[in-house]
Amino acid sequence: MKGTGLTYSSPFAQLALALSLKWLAFLLYADAFVSPSGTGAAYTASTARMIYGIQRNGTLPALFG
Repeated sequence: MKGTGLTYSSPFAQLALALSLKWLAFLLYADAFVSPSGTGAAYTASTARMIYGIQRNGTLPALFG
């Protein structure tokens, strides 16, 4: 039967919807978007700082600093 049960693409959000907790499902879907965005921002900032430090130590040419 199609449309019954939980699929495992987002089991916690679907379980929340099955229990009529729409606010919790929304929170889980929003967190699924926000969390990777924060990780990407932290990675971008730390990589830029690391490249700057390597250039300051003389390991990387000044062109990249």
